[in-house]
Amino acid sequence: MLVAVIGAGIMGASLVLHFVENETTVLLFDGAVPGTGATRSSFACLNFLVGATSEYMQFSSEAVDYHVELARHIGLSDAIRATGTLRWSTKSAQNKKLLRAASIAEGLEAVRD
Repeated sequence: MLVAVIGAGIMGASLVLHFVENETTVLLFDGAVPGTGATRSSFACLNFLVGATSEYMQFSSEAVDYHVELARHIGLSDAIRATGTLRWSTKSAQNKKLLRAASIAEGLEAVRD
């Protein structure tokens, strides 16, 4: 079987890796260096505070770990820039949401070494 993948961001690179591991021939098309980017919509799934449920945060945490592992596996560890986020608010309702999200995050199972 021959498969074409358009885009070598995290989604495309992941697809290629899995196809190749299953002995599928893959043509990969991208205008940049593979694994160094992600589309706005696909990387948005890694936004930790958006979901603010323990299940969503656990998924996001595992997705970030997978992204880092994929970059290592394809030789692009230097392309990953793990960063944090700073959120604040002067509004009571938003403060409650941020505190709730922080509380959920503290209770997550640690998946990173």
